[in-house]
Amino acid sequence: MDLNGVRMSPKFLSRLLSGALALSISCTAAPLFAQSNYEPATILSASRILPPEFLAGPNHRVEERVYNDGYLNRYTIQSKFGGFVAVSTPMLRKRIEEINAMVRMEQIQGTKEFTASLKEAGTDTLVGFKNLVTKPVDTVKGAASGLGVAFRRAGDAIAGTKRSDAEDSKIKDLIGFSKTKREYAYQLGVDAYSENEKLQDRLNEIAWAGYAGGITWAGAMMAVPGGAGLAISISGTHKLLNDVFRTTPPVDLRRTNGEKLQAMGVHAEVADAFLNNSVYSPRYQTLLVNALDEMKGVGNRATFVRFAAASADKDIAFFRERQAEMYAGYHKAVAPIETFIALGEFAAARTTKNEVVFNIPMDHLVWTEDMARLVTAADKRVTQLTRPANKQLWITGTMSARARKEIESRGWRVNERAEARLLSWSESYPDYQKPEERIPTGLIALNFKSVGIGIGGSSGEGTLSFQGKDYPFTISGLNLADIGASSFQGAGKVYDLKNISDFSGNYAATQAGFAVRGGQSELSMRNGRGVTIVVLANEGKEAGTRMSLGPAGVTLSLKK
Repeated sequence: MDLNGVRMSPKFLSRLLSGALALSISCTAAPLFAQSNYEPATILSASRILPPEFLAGPNHRVEERVYNDGYLNRYTIQSKFGGFVAVSTPMLRKRIEEINAMVRMEQIQGTKEFTASLKEAGTDTLVGFKNLVTKPVDTVKGAASGLGVAFRRAGDAIAGTKRSDAEDSKIKDLIGFSKTKREYAYQLGVDAYSENEKLQDRLNEIAWAGYAGGITWAGAMMAVPGGAGLAISISGTHKLLNDVFRTTPPVDLRRTNGEKLQAMGVHAEVADAFLNNSVYSPRYQTLLVNALDEMKGVGNRATFVRFAAASADKDIAFFRERQAEMYAGYHKAVAPIETFIALGEFAAARTTKNEVVFNIPMDHLVWTEDMARLVTAADKRVTQLTRPANKQLWITGTMSARARKEIESRGWRVNERAEARLLSWSESYPDYQKPEERIPTGLIALNFKSVGIGIGGSSGEGTLSFQGKDYPFTISGLNLADIGASSFQGAGKVYDLKNISDFSGNYAATQAGFAVRGGQSELSMRNGRGVTIVVLANEGKEAGTRMSLGPAGVTLSLKK
């Protein structure tokens, strides 16, 4: 069933269990329980199971009735963009963030700067881009250049692994559109490969404007009233997003994932099957492989990959990815895992102390017939295979009292609400995560005219966006070098500005000393009142511009 382009499968885990149930058939030929002993799927109350910020916000409302199929919750979300369905609580969190991002995109699209960027691109240009996507043979002729990485990426794209369902077309990669789109997605705090079609439509629209019309992210945010406030809400919402998905094309992600799988000892055919399974977006594929890679020295990781490769839809792919992260979290935070073991179509783990661990990302577990068969059969198989010192079941959500009683009666130690303990490690992704961003108190736009080659101490003007208001100012003493141009435009961020009267004054060079989201800093400067301004690199239309402070520093003066 589809609702506004977001596919839902309320009983997806039942399909996943079907293979595991073959295990129970091999273990026992007689019925395990009378039908009356099973619990039915249930309806939960959103107001009783969700925190207030999930239940409702300025841009969304979750319907009170929540359907649970015995494993996962199915939420219905209402918004100005229509209704959305989220299968699982983590997916609900993602959909809420996407709805908030769509509101921000709508605000950007309503600005005159956005309209001007489309006008600047020109009708012919936009038609040309569409032709590149729809008629590549007729449009792209003799337009090839670049060496090294470009050749390697092109070769991989032609003869390498299959593209996922979530990726843009090859032509969009070649013309650079996909890179712009990933940048906008990063800044908005959303997944560039999300299956949410409503989000993708709006993201494509503003990314086309950014790519074809030359409007930068900083420029887009400056155009929105209260843009600094938007930047605050963006920077604090999504710590899980990291730089790797912003800067690395999918073809490079797949290559790295393949190399990591090979290093784990995964058979080439199994690795190829997983890498070519298009239900995994580049993000989910990379997170799953990264989780397994974090478990250095753990045996039989190929078993987990083999099960993951057989995933038939996006819901199961998301389940497998989350499960991999749970095992990595257990390995890091609870006890070292020695090896994976197969239980039907599931992967369990055995620790170095011969403890069997079964991690499942579930919202609310109910003692259904399928679950009863799985637990009974898995328990018997575990005892036959390993004779464990103890048996542990970890789930991210909760379970019914009946389910807990039945599982514990079979000798399993149950750990509910395990998300905070087992998945918190993934908040950092140490190989990729940027330092925590310092939240700016304002934004500035810079505009210089009549700039000549090597001329120093140029004068210009700008606009400060602070607490929902715009303040024009003049600037002098900024050196611009290495280009000859009739104009220059740039942008920057303001920190530690408490009162508008503290903005004017002389600024001396300094180091920012903190991460700056949206671009590497070109230069940073601070005045005597402690106000710091960071001017961002690659934000101006003249990419070759280099900026430095004049001998006496830079003077900024608010206009009267």
